[in-house]
Amino acid sequence: TMFETVLDNLPFWLKPKVLSKTDGRRRRFDTGTIYWAEWGKSGRGGLQDQGGTKGNLGRGKTASKFHISEVSTWEHPEQLNDGFFPTIPPRITSFGIAESTAKGRGNWWHHWFTQTDKGQTDFVNIFIPWYAEVSKYYRPAPADWSPDNETLAHAARAEREGPKYLLKSVRLTREQLYWWERRRQEFDERDELYKF
Repeated sequence: TMFETVLDNLPFWLKPKVLSKTDGRRRRFDTGTIYWAEWGKSGRGGLQDQGGTKGNLGRGKTASKFHISEVSTWEHPEQLNDGFFPTIPPRITSFGIAESTAKGRGNWWHHWFTQTDKGQTDFVNIFIPWYAEVSKYYRPAPADWSPDNETLAHAARAEREGPKYLLKSVRLTREQLYWWERRRQEFDERDELYKF
């Protein structure tokens, strides 16, 4: 649906003509481009694991432009190594994005991000901290609220490290700090701080 939304909202002079549509997930355009959408749960390819089929996304295709979304939540992201990444031609015209939140320490996404950080993949990491979206993550703080030590430490870290990601100085607002502290407490109370 993300792709359909983008396509539907392109200006008329940029919108390509759709030559064919198949099963709601494939499009062939008059530009010569073929678009296809798959899911991380895909069982295509029939690779077997202990629980049955784990999928093999992309096998038999060539993907020179791609967007892979929310990889940290995929059931079998290793299919990217086995089936999808080998389909990407090693050309300067190939371009892709794999994005996700930082859910899960020690999972496939964490390992891949770490490998990329060390220059061991053909990708480049771009980290966008939560406070980059100023209008999204905030909550009005009560007049008598004071940030706890954990929140103050986080604010200091954001101030210290934020400029490296946002290329400008960072100072979290009282409302941002209150949002962060409340969200952290919610996860902590559910014993799910690892997800926060």
